[in-house]
Order: sequence, then C-alpha cells, then structure tokens
Amino acid sequence: MDALLQKKQNVLCLYPQYLADVYAHILWIGRLCEVAREAETLVSEIKSALAALAAVGKDMEVQRVYVEIWPDPTMNAAPWVAELVDMLGGRSVPEPPGRRVTTQDVLASDPQVILLAWAGVEAIDSNQVLKRPGWEQVSAVQSGRIVVLDEIMVNAPGPNLVQGAQEIWSALYPERPMPVVG
Repeated sequence: MDALLQKKQNVLCLYPQYLADVYAHILWIGRLCEVAREAETLVSEIKSALAALAAVGKDMEVQRVYVEIWPDPTMNAAPWVAELVDMLGGRSVPEPPGRRVTTQDVLASDPQVILLAWAGVEAIDSNQVLKRPGWEQVSAVQSGRIVVLDEIMVNAPGPNLVQGAQEIWSALYPERPMPVVG
C-alpha cells in the first residue's frame, strides 16, 4: 500500500469485521462505482438468503464449531464467519474469533465440528488435524466431523458468503436438505 501511495495512486482499504461491515462496504463500493441501486439490491439479496438459512438454523441443536483459517499457527476465522456459524444454529468456538488459537483453546472448547478454510490453500489435507498432539481428545476428531470448505466462500467478505453459509449448513447438517434461499 505504501508503494501505491508513494506513486500517488488512490487506495481504498477496507477492513470488515462483521457482516454489517460487509454490507456497508458493498454499498460504499456501489456508490463509488455509480451503481448504488445495484449494490442495494445485492445487499438485500444477501441478507434475504442468509435470513432464510438463519430461520431454519434457529431450531437446530446447537453444535460447537471451530473454523480454522490457518494451520500454523492455528487461527480461527474472522468475526463474520463466526456470525454465519452462529446464525446457522452453531456456536463458533473458541472465542473470540479472528485470532491465533492454541491447542488448549481448542481442547477447552471441544468443538463438535471442525471446518477447515485455510486461506489460499486449494488442496487441504484434513488428516493434518488428526496428527496434532492432543487433538485426538476433541469431539470432532473422535467423530470424524472435519470438513474442508471452499475457503474463498467464507474468507472473502462479499456476496460469496451466501454460498459459504450454504457450505457451513451442509457441514453442520449433512443429513438435512439445504433450505431454499434467495
């Protein structure tokens, strides 16, 4: 970014934390690109699709869910991903989201489901989780509930989050059909 600023280039740097930030940024970019109405429609569609999933998720049994975005050091997902997990009937653990986590953090929160969305990694080997010292005690490891997600669908804050929420739904409720959204 410094190099761009030194060359006197305009730079827009956004740092969303929550879904509300993602929506606001889509609207800002829409206004900047003179497509405000389209951006408003897009945000409305995203909210509607996520609300449809959340409506069904509120009646589901709560599961502790660890979403890992990086394996070494282990890091849990951004707050907006934790919001998606929570709205779908899960409980994102360990808290708070968006930080480096230790083995002790994971063991203490004992996730029932582990979702792997390692940023920039196309072929994630979920067996790596099985080899981590102490992790054999984790409920998700014991039950084999380790699921690889398409990382761009959850890690990139934009319209793709609807598909990311659908992937999370499928991981949490593999026996349940996907609710109709959007």
